[in-house]
Amino acid sequence: MKRPTDSRSHTHTLGVWIHAQRYKRRRGDLDPTRIRLLDEAVPGWQPGRTRGRPPRR
Repeated sequence: MKRPTDSRSHTHTLGVWIHAQRYKRRRGDLDPTRIRLLDEAVPGWQPGRTRGRPPRR
């Protein structure tokens, strides 16, 4: 029997996939057509989060 899925699992899966696309782009392994399609479908997908911890206040 399949387990029902919820939006959190879909969100996590999408986040993992976007992370992999960012990684491939940084390495130069992402096809230019895929980059163009992602730019059109998901504006702002490339930046990701900043590295390191935020500064202490």
